[in-house]
Amino acid sequence: MDKSELEVILDAAKYKDVKNNFLMKEEQHILKLTARICGKSLSMSDDEWSVGLNAVSYAIDTFNPDKGELWGYASIVIKSRLTDYYRRTRGSEILVD
Repeated sequence: MDKSELEVILDAAKYKDVKNNFLMKEEQHILKLTARICGKSLSMSDDEWSVGLNAVSYAIDTFNPDKGELWGYASIVIKSRLTDYYRRTRGSEILVD
């Protein structure tokens, strides 16, 4: 990761407008990463997309560059959040005959 990208990520953790711009710029990357973790195709209208986007936002806020790269950390956070999401929603699905 080059220094300017790292600076943008660190600024995104401090400034809401920088974070929003970063997240908008990286929407397709976040969608593809979340879809890969889910193991299925996703669109921005899927709940998993929202979970992934919120997970990346959290990852930006808690990112420590001394421990690795943002996207590796974000992948871990997305996977954890999706696991929680699936556990919460698993019992709420009702099958209709």
